[in-house]
Amino acid sequence: MHRLTAILGLGFGVGLFVGCGSQETPELSPPPNELAALQIATQGDQRLPIRLSARLEEAQIDLPASNLPADTPLPGQFPLSGSWSAMGAENNHGLRVWTHKLPVRLKAKQHARAPEGVRILVNNQAVAFANLPSSTRRAGWDINDDQILLLSKENPGRSTPPVLVMEAERALQERVNFSSSGLSGPDFVRHELTFDGVTRTGLLLPAPGALTWTLDLPEEALLELHTAMIPRVLSEARKSDGVHFAVRVGDAELFKVSLDANDEFKSHQIDLSEYSGQTVQLQFQSLSEENSDFDHLFVGEPLVWGKTEAEPRRVIIVGLDTLRYDSVTQHGYERDTTQGLQAIADRSLIFDNAYTPAPRTRPSFRTVLTGRLPYPAVTATGIAEVLRNVGFTTAGITANVHLVPRFGFNRGFDFWQFENSVDADIELKRAKTWLSENQDRDSFLFLHLMDPHNFYRAPGSYKNRYVRGEPDNLEITMNRWKVNSLQRAGKVTQADKDFFLDRYDGEVAYMADQLGEFLSWVYSLPGDTLVVLQSDHGEEFWEHGGYEHNHTLYQEVVHGLLWVIPPAGYGGPNNHSTVPTGLVDIVPTILDALDVPEAIRPATDGISLAPLFDAGRSDEVAELTSRLEARRIPIGHLMYDKERWAVVADDHKYIIQTYSGKHELYDLASDPSESKNLIQAQSPAELAHWHQALEEATGWPTGTGWRMHLLSGTEAFELEFSNPIEARTLDPESGKSRRANLMWGETAPVSPDDVAILHFNEEKTRMHVQPGTANKGRIGIVAPPDTEVTVIFKGQKTVLGANQQRVILEGLALKFVPGSVILPLDSIRNYVGTTESSGDARTEDLSALQALGYVQ
Repeated sequence: MHRLTAILGLGFGVGLFVGCGSQETPELSPPPNELAALQIATQGDQRLPIRLSARLEEAQIDLPASNLPADTPLPGQFPLSGSWSAMGAENNHGLRVWTHKLPVRLKAKQHARAPEGVRILVNNQAVAFANLPSSTRRAGWDINDDQILLLSKENPGRSTPPVLVMEAERALQERVNFSSSGLSGPDFVRHELTFDGVTRTGLLLPAPGALTWTLDLPEEALLELHTAMIPRVLSEARKSDGVHFAVRVGDAELFKVSLDANDEFKSHQIDLSEYSGQTVQLQFQSLSEENSDFDHLFVGEPLVWGKTEAEPRRVIIVGLDTLRYDSVTQHGYERDTTQGLQAIADRSLIFDNAYTPAPRTRPSFRTVLTGRLPYPAVTATGIAEVLRNVGFTTAGITANVHLVPRFGFNRGFDFWQFENSVDADIELKRAKTWLSENQDRDSFLFLHLMDPHNFYRAPGSYKNRYVRGEPDNLEITMNRWKVNSLQRAGKVTQADKDFFLDRYDGEVAYMADQLGEFLSWVYSLPGDTLVVLQSDHGEEFWEHGGYEHNHTLYQEVVHGLLWVIPPAGYGGPNNHSTVPTGLVDIVPTILDALDVPEAIRPATDGISLAPLFDAGRSDEVAELTSRLEARRIPIGHLMYDKERWAVVADDHKYIIQTYSGKHELYDLASDPSESKNLIQAQSPAELAHWHQALEEATGWPTGTGWRMHLLSGTEAFELEFSNPIEARTLDPESGKSRRANLMWGETAPVSPDDVAILHFNEEKTRMHVQPGTANKGRIGIVAPPDTEVTVIFKGQKTVLGANQQRVILEGLALKFVPGSVILPLDSIRNYVGTTESSGDARTEDLSALQALGYVQ
């Protein structure tokens, strides 16, 4: 249910100016008559650019120890020792609200929750945030405009003053001052900086400081870089009085610019051509004004370019957020939603049996950019990092709040721009600008378009292009929880469902027309361009009783769009392929097509599809097809319903819920709508086949066994098994329909360790269970069918009978529920702590998530 591509400029007839910025769309050449051999691997000039950030180990680095003022207290800590004023009357506990002027300016005036990383300490103890005034609170603090509000019986300033702690400012100052960073010189200098949604990688050079390289310059050498000052987290506070940045070659100063503390990115090109072909000492200098307080200079990814005769190579991954496979005209949809992509479709190899690894954005796009399954993808080397090592300049342009540097998505990207839910025309203008600036260079672009994601508000006449009538009870701005609440109440009518689908299709049509014109322009650029179009997941419109995505694993949300457009276009006899593929195959396919050396290719979980569109490798197609058809494809990582995992294998999909063991089996060939659950008709041998397929796909123990419910008991006990087993405490969050969004600051009340701690003997035939503080929970046990279980408690042994489910002893009660069991090694909790520390969850990000229903 996902896929899309691009076309030449068709007339839109809606009075909209298309985002490419071109009055006339270049005509695409017709698709080739036969499959061509790939030439893109032999193009490009891997000597260029000279990436200075990659040569820091060989550079001379001179840095100041610190740029903090001598009188600065601990960074990020502000004693509230000034005047406090009482406000209002005492509450029910004899407490009054006292106010103190904020010593710093925060970005927002009102706060429903504590600002990220902001705390109040009283007598070195953190005070809980509360909405004040309150008649019932015994303690708490709040913010109102420029005032701190604090509940207290007496003036808080009379004794030890409270302390305002800003963790983000503390962490920033520790990072940008060399003596407190704990980093080596090269690691300290490597840095990234974000302004207004634009993130650049580059170099940190506090003043006074210098970086010096010895370089062999190419002909017609040109240095490109970007300068800015690293701001404090605080909106109002002491700042740098300014910095000068200079570029020198030997004794000659070629460039100098002054930067103010409020300056954001400035772009510079510095002509080095008079030194072409020479070995020189290139030096960057940062110089202070009157003092060096907070003089933290940033130099965005300096690159030295030069003359080359090589044809440029261009790789573009276009991620189409929330695009259903079966909402695409070229996939058989009766509406002309993606007619604007027909010219690109004619040049594409379209994979009709592609799968996303998850029904949601973040894990799917992690896989797209790394070629790894979602959890290992969190820390994996991404394609941008690899392509930078072979001469590519890299950029990402995105519109989803999940695709931000906070989660590490910009690793390896020189330039990353994010604006939440912005329309395609704006995204494509930005992409066109960046590609134009780099049209003669090897370049890699990840372009993400958000339009089909709710809320469905396409511009102009696209909004109502397919609308058949008015809804009864639904409104486009309702998030998933409101819609599902109305659904449970029986208030969602067919007219409501039609309206949502019609508005969704309008978004798809708008995006397709914009993208079609853009990609037609792309193919007018010099050199060879390889484009991959893919969707991260689809959208459910009540096919299985629900709406939106991220709460089921059915085809409408995990059947993915995947089109590959080779530089010359696809010229095979049939441009639709039915071999099973996935988003996990994108990175290995690109690296293979570019012939990136094996020594620098990172491990991937996918398979290269390049032989399928390279005439020079036709002898590999039969073996590749066999591998793809035999592969088991894992799917999971949903967030907003009970945890479940699936495998696609042998034209079937097997789904199992972690916590309950409920499972489903569908024959995708005869029942693509997944309307007939075949699980009850499976023999034990057939069921074992699907268990094995899921275990092969995930690497996690899967099979028959028990879910052991801990009903009561706090003392340790043991289980003895007649065969080796696998067991794991099941995460209580996996059984919830709305799980805590841990990565956005929500907390889960109970962890697996709160349920029980397990220990095993070496043979895995004996398990020691220490119940936790939760006093309830479940333990999953995978065991051979004939396994006997003995419960050992306080010296007593009780054998579980063949048809027995409960074991009740004095001080211990257990329930054994037989069935299918999966023991995931992955969970939502695994992703917490693996995010990048370079940014906080911003207020505006959380607001967007709350509007969509992603956090409460």
